[in-house]
Amino acid sequence: MKRFSFFTLILILLFITTHSWGQSKYEKMLRDAETNYEAGNYSKAMSSLAKFKKKAFKKLGQQNVYTPTYYMLLAKYNLASGYITDFESNLSLAITNSKSIDKENSQAYGVKLVEAAELHNLNGSFRISREFLLQAQSVLDAGGFMKDVIKGQYSLALGEALTGQATSQKLFSC
Repeated sequence: MKRFSFFTLILILLFITTHSWGQSKYEKMLRDAETNYEAGNYSKAMSSLAKFKKKAFKKLGQQNVYTPTYYMLLAKYNLASGYITDFESNLSLAITNSKSIDKENSQAYGVKLVEAAELHNLNGSFRISREFLLQAQSVLDAGGFMKDVIKGQYSLALGEALTGQATSQKLFSC
């Protein structure tokens, strides 16, 4: 009897660990797109992201948990590819969808605002980045979400925005 319960316990633990470590196929598709982006292959990254959208949005619908991430990544890839107008519109869609799906006072929405600020820093739009960071700070502080990792991400984006503003002002004042 003890042997049976021991094996049952092992099987249950094995099932729980394999089930919790498994990623969904959509997360794997997003990781594949991000790997291509990091390798500098922006067209392949955008192609992988389009494949992700086709499958995920067909199965989960137009408004799903991946929608803000999709538009955020699309904005990032558009910025890297030089499509600035597409960058702005997709970033706006990412924030709007996050606000409606994740709710305005959630941690996910606050993190999306920080990510938007980081992308604006890459674009050189430091004033707009600061506006996103102010919104993110109010959301994250109000919910008590400003913990170690998020605080570090926020502080880094803020430092980049402030340094970029100071450098831009020095360049234009000469």
